[in-house]
Amino acid sequence: MKQEEIAIVGISIFCPAGENPNSFWRGISQGEDFITDVPEDVIEAYHFEEEPNGIDRFYCKRGGFSRPFSVDPLRYGILPVTADGVDPDQLVSMAGTEQALMDAGVFEKNISLKRGSIIIGRGNFAGIIALRSLEIIRTSRELTELLKIALPDLTREDLDRVRKAYQSKKGRYQADMAIGTMPNLIASLVANRFDMHGPAYLVDAACASGIVAIDHSIALLRRGECDIAVAGGMHTGHSAMFWGAFEMIGAVSRRQQIAPFSRHADGLLIGQGGGFIVLKTLKKAREDGDRIYALLRETAISSDGGGSHVTVTNVKGQIDVLSRAWGKAGMDPGRLGYLEAHGTATPVGDKTEITTLRKFFGDDSAPRAFVGSVKSNIGHTMPAAGMIGVIKTALSLYHRKIPPTLHCEEPLADMFKSRFRPPQECTDWDPEKYPLVAGVNAFGFGGINSHAILTAHAPDPQIPCHSCVATRQSPDALAVSAADPEQLTQKLRAGDYTNGGGPCRLALLDPDVQRIGTAIEIIQKGRPWHGKLGIWYTDRPLLSEGGRMVFLFPGFAAETEIELDSLSERLDLPYFKDLTAAWDLDQEAVRRTLQTCYGKKFSMDALEKLGVTADLYAGHSIGEWDAAWYAGILQEKDGQATDPAFQGQFALEETEQYPFIAASAGPEMARRWCGEIPGLYLANDNCPDQMVFCGEEQATRAFLKKLEEEGVFHTVLPFGWGTHTPLA
Repeated sequence: MKQEEIAIVGISIFCPAGENPNSFWRGISQGEDFITDVPEDVIEAYHFEEEPNGIDRFYCKRGGFSRPFSVDPLRYGILPVTADGVDPDQLVSMAGTEQALMDAGVFEKNISLKRGSIIIGRGNFAGIIALRSLEIIRTSRELTELLKIALPDLTREDLDRVRKAYQSKKGRYQADMAIGTMPNLIASLVANRFDMHGPAYLVDAACASGIVAIDHSIALLRRGECDIAVAGGMHTGHSAMFWGAFEMIGAVSRRQQIAPFSRHADGLLIGQGGGFIVLKTLKKAREDGDRIYALLRETAISSDGGGSHVTVTNVKGQIDVLSRAWGKAGMDPGRLGYLEAHGTATPVGDKTEITTLRKFFGDDSAPRAFVGSVKSNIGHTMPAAGMIGVIKTALSLYHRKIPPTLHCEEPLADMFKSRFRPPQECTDWDPEKYPLVAGVNAFGFGGINSHAILTAHAPDPQIPCHSCVATRQSPDALAVSAADPEQLTQKLRAGDYTNGGGPCRLALLDPDVQRIGTAIEIIQKGRPWHGKLGIWYTDRPLLSEGGRMVFLFPGFAAETEIELDSLSERLDLPYFKDLTAAWDLDQEAVRRTLQTCYGKKFSMDALEKLGVTADLYAGHSIGEWDAAWYAGILQEKDGQATDPAFQGQFALEETEQYPFIAASAGPEMARRWCGEIPGLYLANDNCPDQMVFCGEEQATRAFLKKLEEEGVFHTVLPFGWGTHTPLA
């Protein structure tokens, strides 16, 4: 029987890539590598200063380290003097849970958490406070015993002074701090702080811990025991003991790089971080008008059972957990569009996982799908790995983009026997090619396996939400203003999208409940936002403080006519295609000339309709003509510009005699080529490693031959206007 879908309605994250979903997404989608050297305040430099010995001298000194995660202990009822003795996991869990609940709108909607649960995946190894107490209680005793043997003349008073000095150096340790040494209280403290009456506990399933916490949370929601569930996964405690254990078994990269599925991969790098997600049934999330990042369709857990050893991964066990998850979901594995793999970058682990993927999801003859691993950005975050993998995947479905997997330019040969390929750059998630269905693997050290299936959320048109009001006003955009950020936020939450004036202003394209929620987050940051994600926001309009207006006309694009048609309809102006059709001219060159001419008239009519005036008009490429026309310095007579600066360009026909060629090159190569080939000119300096060239046919033919000989990546652009070159 198909189980109810579970909605992810809130996210918090802390890891090397950032301390919130926006910074995390920005970092991984841009393909940033957050691996660094180990900070000395995490693991002392002593452990890396000499030759590795397999005990306390390590061969790898790089990993993923979270940026300082500042938590105000008073906010959670903990005195600062006591906070020094509280395990960081306790403070981070309270802060991470609160941020996820805030992201889900729980507090602003006054949603009760009495039927809420908190389950956290965390390793059962000792945290820094427990290690400190061990040193204060036991190591100090061992130190004095050694001194007594080595220096028998020391008095009892001398030994006591040494013991107390050592204990003092390790920090304060009093009765009020004992609670900070007990890891089992982490979830209990969160439940106490937020008055959650549902289950509150930790799970330790090694690298699978985060997805196991999700699995338990989903079960509570589906059984009706909870209305809202928070699932977390964390690994904040780096220590020399933990680090040394993985080096001792040779699991850590000697190349100091984590490269999942690369033929050069030689081991993992340890990462630090974690995250929390807020879950509801889809029905409840829709009733509450929540933003939904993605849907959790199903999860499953299994163990390898008998095998060669608990430290050796097992294809049979991995296939078993995949079969359970997809079987329970009643879904076709062939519809998978993306898999967030476990991807540890250990040779045995990667080879085993690729074999699993090929056997379960299909070989190279099946429809193509992407595979990736966030470990390539931040390292292996151990018990938090599955949770961070789910968060990355949920954000990928939400943004409809797949981030690149780093350091996998040369995948293992076995990868090409499967349907999977690792993305080398941030890729649009086109549902026509890759279904909006994803899986997340988390295979725990010791043989416990977990898998989660996620899908994109399609809003139900029958469920009323804030976006319905926006749609009645404008299906494509909102323009809202208010006296201050707080009032603007209140208007958005109340569905009031009026533009009544005021210095605090928001413009938003394609409004829906998710994007309005993103806009509220931007407003709360207190900084201007200029166009990313189709959102513009400011609380200090520039023109009100003496600013001046500049209007930039864009250059030519293949979609020009489509955009003009849309604007024509919106502004009640004649369709551009009707203007050209009226002339009944078929020649492509003449049609292009007419497009240029009437494009100027169209721009003028459209801007006048919108009431746009500016102090300065500028243009990019062909947009320079629009700017000159609209500024009044360009006039037209008999198909020619009256200004000499534009003559010869205004009525220029498109011709294959002057092609544009884009090449991967820098300025020095461009100078050499233009010097060697007469009649070749630089048309555009796009960026440090891409130039666009133009010239007459003979020159460009010679140029293309040279590019082929030198093995330079290049492409001939699908138009030919030599407007930047000397033309007869």
